[in-house]
Amino acid sequence: MQKIYSVLFATLSMMLLTATAESQTCRIIRSDSTSGSGAGSYTDYLYTTGTQFALASHVSSMGVTTSQDIAYYNGSGNLEQIQTFSTTGTPTLLQTIRYFYPAAPAPQRVTRISVWGNDAGGFFRTSHDISYDANGKVQSITLIPDSLQGNPKGFDATLSNITWQNGNISSMNLEIGGITIALELSFDDKNNIYRKLLNNEDALRFLLEQTQNNILTIRTRDSVSIGGQTIPANTALFQRSYTYNANNDVITMTESPTFFVTNSYTVSFTYDCQTGIDRVNSAGLQIYPNPVAGQVYIKGTTAGAQLLIYDTQGAEVFKTLLSADESAIDVRTLRQGLYFVEVVSPKAVQHCTFIKRSY
Repeated sequence: MQKIYSVLFATLSMMLLTATAESQTCRIIRSDSTSGSGAGSYTDYLYTTGTQFALASHVSSMGVTTSQDIAYYNGSGNLEQIQTFSTTGTPTLLQTIRYFYPAAPAPQRVTRISVWGNDAGGFFRTSHDISYDANGKVQSITLIPDSLQGNPKGFDATLSNITWQNGNISSMNLEIGGITIALELSFDDKNNIYRKLLNNEDALRFLLEQTQNNILTIRTRDSVSIGGQTIPANTALFQRSYTYNANNDVITMTESPTFFVTNSYTVSFTYDCQTGIDRVNSAGLQIYPNPVAGQVYIKGTTAGAQLLIYDTQGAEVFKTLLSADESAIDVRTLRQGLYFVEVVSPKAVQHCTFIKRSY
């Protein structure tokens, strides 16, 4: 029963974290932990084009980049994989999140999410199947028991009977260890912060990307006994409050102490509401394959133009003069991660990005 109790705590904690991108004018470029155990740490977000995530860099309160999340997309532009690497010392793959889609022409909705990786406890893995109702709303997120390996640090339960009202989840059941816990949720009426952040967690986080607004509370609908302790009906398990800007976007998010939470914390968000001024892909400039392990090809340049490659810290890592409108660049010596390409000619300055993967 202690396992059930701890999983419920971890499960609901995950629900109140962050998620993926939303196609809106303003995008988040930084989230700062301003109070709580993570105070002073922050995450920087980089994009390929528009609001399509490329990379999230996690920086400690000491100013050291400890890990990075790299996003990979399929040929249809759908998010296919997120890999998290340790960036202290030799880059080490910590975790992979894989999204599965049905074969065309079926609607391109995520039907399975698998998470695997290594931590102090060794290798772990878990997978969930996702079903939808006739309106395309998530109806259930079902744990695949045979997928469980090791001690998953994320969500390893089932969510069923998910009901929707006005674009948000009104209620659902959490099923774990033979116990079903009925939950009721409430939301604000502002832009969903989960849609503006990269999901580096699991299937549970994916669920709250689907809601229109921000979650405020999670409460028990009925009295429930867990680990010998009775939780009364209508008990607030978690509670969030927010402040907003003029665009109805979240600028601070605070979690308050409740039944499961003893310490509060606050996260603030910085937005970029300008377009066309940063290093994103320029029209006419093509780069492939992307991600790349060995040689990357750049097309749409002019002979004599100067090509420069920068890492995410702004350091120049490669420079050459191009001799044709299509060039091959050997990037095998570059570390895994996101890189910015700048092509400078007398007529224009062009930009694009690519992701270097392991060889």
